Amino acid sequence: MRARLGKRWSLIGLLGFGCCSRDVLLRGQSQVFKACDEDHKGYLSREDFKVAVVMLFGYKPSKIEVDSVMSSINPNTSGILLEGFLNIVRKKKEAQRYRNEVRHIFTAFDTYYRGFLTLEDFKKAFRQVAPKLPERTVLEVFRWLLKFQQSNLNSSWLGGKESRSHSSIVE
Repeated sequence: MRARLGKRWSLIGLLGFGCCSRDVLLRGQSQVFKACDEDHKGYLSREDFKVAVVMLFGYKPSKIEVDSVMSSINPNTSGILLEGFLNIVRKKKEAQRYRNEVRHIFTAFDTYYRGFLTLEDFKKAFRQVAPKLPERTVLEVFRWLLKFQQSNLNSSWLGGKESRSHSSIVE
């Protein structure tokens, strides 16, 4: 896979990562598709898809991620067609944008760079952005988030960090 990436890696500059128009991004994604479809089959195989993800997102997708994508395509085709590829990339970029936005907001309120928010941090943040919101509501939201974090979140969503205490929300 490394040899295949060497000659294509320069295409990352075409992608724009948030600074270009939608048409430019689609052209860049289409060019990545064409570059990864080495045999000009008109579709991306499993290996082609992995290379495309590395080029677009900078990481090698897990076997589970690739299996999920490959199982969602039309069984009559041997791989991912351009339209399907563009749809997958659009969804991944939307999810990436949302995670980046959440992380940015969290970091803005984590004034001591601890990687978690205490109840006091949470109250201070809400006083800044919603000063008329009753403190009781803020406390209920904080408690709900703690309960949600402890019961539903896995460590990969938390960035591999373990909760610091039972009274803090981890990024």
